[in-house]
Amino acid sequence: MLTECVNIIAGSLTYVKQEKQSEKGDNWLPGEESLFRVVQDMHRTNYCAIAKLIKTKTCVQVCVDMTLTQAI
Repeated sequence: MLTECVNIIAGSLTYVKQEKQSEKGDNWLPGEESLFRVVQDMHRTNYCAIAKLIKTKTCVQVCVDMTLTQAI
């Protein structure tokens, strides 16, 4: 799943600056989850645009969370 997200992001962008995963954290705060639900409808699969709006998550973290949410 993570490899799929990385491939999607790498294929759609020429340059993505990612901070280390450990610096941003994997746990989602309630405010981040709420914002994610709002912007998800607008940006669909543009993971980096969603991450840019949330500001505390990377493109990959957003992709993984969206993939897990859709699987449920």
